[in-house]
Amino acid sequence: MWTGTLTCLTNNPPSLVPRYADANPLLCAKLVSLEDDFPATRRVGGDGNCFYRAALFALLEAVLTAPDPDLGDRCGRVARYGTHSV
Repeated sequence: MWTGTLTCLTNNPPSLVPRYADANPLLCAKLVSLEDDFPATRRVGGDGNCFYRAALFALLEAVLTAPDPDLGDRCGRVARYGTHSV
């Protein structure tokens, strides 16, 4: 069971290297190579709802950082009134 916070601040994948350096050197090399495709990661606590929390955080971050300024408003309308409001 996860004992930390349910979500962490974002960090880059190589920042996890010291944590796993002794246990799995191959994993460390893969973490470094992930930085090209995924510049930021967020650790999510495994408590049974971790998949849903991770998916919703990813969606929320995508909406809040989208270049389309109306995307957040459209998502809010869909959440309130359904897809026919968009």
